Amino acid sequence: MKQRLTRQIRDMELNGTERNGERTLTETIEHLRKKKRDRKRKQKRNKRLHYIQDKDRDGEEVLLTRNGIHIRRKDMLTLTEEKWLNDEVVNNYLGLLKERSEQREVQYHR
Repeated sequence: MKQRLTRQIRDMELNGTERNGERTLTETIEHLRKKKRDRKRKQKRNKRLHYIQDKDRDGEEVLLTRNGIHIRRKDMLTLTEEKWLNDEVVNNYLGLLKERSEQREVQYHR
């Protein structure tokens, strides 16, 4: 059954059933999958943001440690409002960029 449907989809696309800017079935399925992935990412991001912005939690709580730099809740809150950036956030981001560039160098030299 699945093979037959796949063959039908392929045949439809080969025959040019896309008319007047309409999507083919495969494009529609891929579009729906992408929307679902995007929705899940957004929900996950919102969940993290609510956790960071929770006023009942301690501002000194360490959320992340990278390269010996501690990022606390209060540091992350500087990113959500119109405030000056905290130097720990900037240092951590620069460390992350350095780490990623070193990983890419290793990948290219293999």
